[in-house]
Amino acid sequence: RGPNSDNDNEGLVAMMGEEQLEWLKDGLKSSTATWKVISSHDPFGMVTGGPGDSDSFSQGDTRILGRELEVLELLSTIHENNITGVVSITSDVHFTAAVSMSPERAEGGFTAFRELNEFVIGPIHAGSFGPYFMDASFGAQYEYELGPLTLGYARWAGLPPEIFTLQSFGQAAVSEDGTLEIKLIGIDGSVKFEKTLYAPGYDEDDVESAAASPAVFFVSAFIACRFAFIFL
Repeated sequence: RGPNSDNDNEGLVAMMGEEQLEWLKDGLKSSTATWKVISSHDPFGMVTGGPGDSDSFSQGDTRILGRELEVLELLSTIHENNITGVVSITSDVHFTAAVSMSPERAEGGFTAFRELNEFVIGPIHAGSFGPYFMDASFGAQYEYELGPLTLGYARWAGLPPEIFTLQSFGQAAVSEDGTLEIKLIGIDGSVKFEKTLYAPGYDEDDVESAAASPAVFFVSAFIACRFAFIFL
């Protein structure tokens, strides 16, 4: 992993590094699973850390810089090899969110990639911050966000776990035909956000007939049938 201070360089700065990135790409290309779930400590399209200390892949510049060059290579591999069913889950940013990255919104000059859904889970037992700023290089935007700012507090409030409305976990369920349902749930059991993703070739007219498999819970990672997991 390269220094955070170099993440706004025009040249490549490692997050995964060449060996791990190749391992990830090979795993995606060889997988026959309906859903390929990437579980990463760091989000792909969200800015974390401060100026000169961007500690995730992004840094807030619309240009594709530093560690984002690894994301570009990953998204290119998915697109060029026609890999379907790739989903990202992440945590450790101390708020809950659903993010989509779309070539139609990308401002970094690179649009040859498939839309990627990323689900941000937690915290379930820690202080709350954010939501953080987004990076538009790959067209990332929030579909849902829950953090101190959304409840009227300061973005960097660092609210204690006693503010239980900001504590959350996730649930995933896969139907027999491969439909994936993701829910972001408060610790009081209330569903904060849910999204259904359809397997390639699935007929949305048959939604009502799809029988869901047993639900699987996740905090920083989850496991469910028909999934291939690649943990970074």
